[in-house]
Amino acid sequence: MNEADRDSFVDQFLLELIEANGLGFGGGINNTFSGYIVAMKANVKIDETHRELVRAWLERQSMLKNVVIGPLQDAWYN
Repeated sequence: MNEADRDSFVDQFLLELIEANGLGFGGGINNTFSGYIVAMKANVKIDETHRELVRAWLERQSMLKNVVIGPLQDAWYN
């Protein structure tokens, strides 16, 4: 992915998936794309529904190869 395509992808990812679902993302975006997705609202916990939402969105992106979604983890206590 060239720089312009990567920037467009990141914008789309943040707007369509992350912000649209009240989530936050922290991680790295370069030749690989990895990070953590967290809930941005108090008293909301990420669950399997969120995990599958992220997986489905990422797998629909034709420019991504080898999408791997890790297990749910507690970012505060794990």
